[in-house]
Amino acid sequence: MQVKPSKRLETFHNYEKPFRERMSELERRGKNIISFAGSDVYPFGYMPPKYVQEALIKAAKKNLTMYPSIRSPIGKRFREAVVAREKKVHGVSYDPEDVIWTNGVTHAHELLYFSLLDPGDECLLLEPTYLTWCEFGYVYSDKIISVRGGVEENEWQVDPDDIRAKITEKTKVLIMVNPNNPTGAVWDRKTVKEIIDIAGEHDILVISDEIYDLIVFDGLKSVPAASVANDVPVITLNGLTKNWLAQGWRVGYMLFHDPEGKMEQFKKKLMDYVDFLLLMPPTMADAAAEVLEKSLEKGGMDHIDALNRKLEKHRDYLWKRLNEIDGISCVKPRSGYFSFPLIEGIGRIWKDEREFVYDLLEHGVYVRPGFIFGKVYGQRHVRMSFILPIDMMREGLDRLEAFMKNRMA
Repeated sequence: MQVKPSKRLETFHNYEKPFRERMSELERRGKNIISFAGSDVYPFGYMPPKYVQEALIKAAKKNLTMYPSIRSPIGKRFREAVVAREKKVHGVSYDPEDVIWTNGVTHAHELLYFSLLDPGDECLLLEPTYLTWCEFGYVYSDKIISVRGGVEENEWQVDPDDIRAKITEKTKVLIMVNPNNPTGAVWDRKTVKEIIDIAGEHDILVISDEIYDLIVFDGLKSVPAASVANDVPVITLNGLTKNWLAQGWRVGYMLFHDPEGKMEQFKKKLMDYVDFLLLMPPTMADAAAEVLEKSLEKGGMDHIDALNRKLEKHRDYLWKRLNEIDGISCVKPRSGYFSFPLIEGIGRIWKDEREFVYDLLEHGVYVRPGFIFGKVYGQRHVRMSFILPIDMMREGLDRLEAFMKNRMA
């Protein structure tokens, strides 16, 4: 008997895998590839603050061997630290019982799809969006509805009319990523409030992924959805990966803004499930609690200003160069690590982003295709990281410029 994957697993596709396999094949043949695809900051010299590193060493020395319950002393400390952080940084009040930890924010994406959507439920996905919101959505539901979550001509600000047009009586959830990956958009208070108000009018739960909440440029500030939600239920996602450069820790959390108790039954059931899964290794939970507590002390987030200044410099270089290349246009990213340029020849010179990415790979540059960030509103774009050193970006952009000049001739 041949063991076949379930229909659900069969639905999953790692769309980036063929591109990475081709890149690896070219590199084995001696081809030098400059990749603008990644978000791993460590190879490029970015390091967590000293107190973050020390917290992990300190926790490791405690030899904590049992996976803690979220209701254990470690869980209590973690949740109280999250609550204190949200109050100080964003002015939003939560109770520790409103916090659930997750094995990174990406796993929170899967948990929420798994635990919220039944057959027939519709989920509005504001695109472009982070790729796992797309892929897990297609695995767990056949009713993921693409919404124009960013108008490129308006710096990727939301199109509220398209949100309203896509709502039906089956709409249960609306998912937003703000600050946005891949576009780098930062939605202002008016925009966030409009999204929340639309959801409230139709009794829709809002999930807001805010992992880049402090990686924001040009004097802007991100607006947490819960801060303008009033009585509208909101689940906010965040973690240690970006603000503290704690990649690989896999520490994320959910926050439940629920003043009218509409999510109480769901929250309790999900908390039981999370406890059963034993999601948080004790060393990471202890270290994360320490980091969150230390971050609230004087100077605890001073590294953010230096990080943002460096990223702004890299952003400016990439953005300027991209817009100097014929056939490419790019909205200025206002947050995060990424730009999301439009490739004007896709649909004419290249059939789609797949063809463009494969073609560009042969010329020594790798970028991520836009369709993985939204099957409708990610098309004709690619995502490019600006965490690379400027000298490396310069070489990659020189190759890209020569490639476009040749193809657009």
